[in-house]
Amino acid sequence: MRIISSFVIITILLSSIAAIAAPAALATSGTLTITKNTVLTADHYGNIIIAADGITLNGNGHTVSGDGTGYGVLLDHRTGVTIKNLKVKNFDRGIYLYFSNDTIVTGSTFSNNEWYGIDLDRSSENTITHNTASNNQVGIALFPASTNNIVTSNTASSNRGVGIGLVSSGSNIFTGNTVSDNSEGRGIQLVHSSYNTLTGNTISNNKVGIEIIQSSFNKIYRNNLIDNPTQAWVGGYTARGNVFNLSTSIGGNYWSNYHTSAQGCVDTSPADGFCDSPFVFTGGKDYLPWTRMNGWVAPMIKDLVNQIKGLHLPAGTENELVSILNNAKKSFDKGNDGATINQLQAFINKVEAQSGKNIPEAGADTLIADAEAIIAQLKH
Repeated sequence: MRIISSFVIITILLSSIAAIAAPAALATSGTLTITKNTVLTADHYGNIIIAADGITLNGNGHTVSGDGTGYGVLLDHRTGVTIKNLKVKNFDRGIYLYFSNDTIVTGSTFSNNEWYGIDLDRSSENTITHNTASNNQVGIALFPASTNNIVTSNTASSNRGVGIGLVSSGSNIFTGNTVSDNSEGRGIQLVHSSYNTLTGNTISNNKVGIEIIQSSFNKIYRNNLIDNPTQAWVGGYTARGNVFNLSTSIGGNYWSNYHTSAQGCVDTSPADGFCDSPFVFTGGKDYLPWTRMNGWVAPMIKDLVNQIKGLHLPAGTENELVSILNNAKKSFDKGNDGATINQLQAFINKVEAQSGKNIPEAGADTLIADAEAIIAQLKH
């Protein structure tokens, strides 16, 4: 295993859910070893070791706490595990995945740990979703050779060093995360990490929003960067090929210090929602900066309309769904996010009601997932 301070030293120097068994009466202190599907029935003082593959630990809202050392939850060479509904605090690491794959960590809180809230070490193809990591040194950390992980819809806030950090890890996806108030450090930091995708995240009130060090070929687009003193920084002699925008159908990012004419952003030729000139920062440029926060919601709604038309639904069903989406776009264009969300939810309800009837189930599932993604974007 690696030295625990490696990531923080770099930071400082470089400024499916399984079926659940019936609740079991569990020890409330010491080391708890889990070998089967388990639901916690009480808070636990001490660490938890996951000692079998393919099982689920449901924290049931209970707290696992320690004395500031060790691991709250340890997965060592495990596969196919689910950890959910757990609160973990006061350890060295909240949860530590070591050579562990195909695991889901969801609906949990990791706070006040000495180093890392969520720590993936040489662990791949895991899903980290709908968790909160706060008041740790690093909220969510991916260390050497952690690849093809999906980190989505998490909150990494008020950590002392870094909200989300990578070292020597590639081909991961970070989407829909809220990374804020890591005021003494970085929102998202990539060190020697390449081919990652950052999209749909809101990164605010960090000392540095996104920092890329000695890392290449990462894609960063459709993120909101808000009130970070340094919004983005790219450096290191091996850093190359990092892009902060895709094509005009996708665009770049929203930058809170570059979206008005007074800040140098003019949208006139044509008026397409993008600044006519790039946003420039140390080591990089965004050639298609959006003029408003979540500006990409409008084309996302348009994509939903096109999906509906591609399904060749009965005319009445198609017209009703398109009308709802057109109203949602009008609300968004007026800056009324609340009304947009309500109309998108009405759209979801209509699709659910018609799924398997006038709308094929597979098509309905896609429409619902895409509409939910837009709602999630507007909410964070």
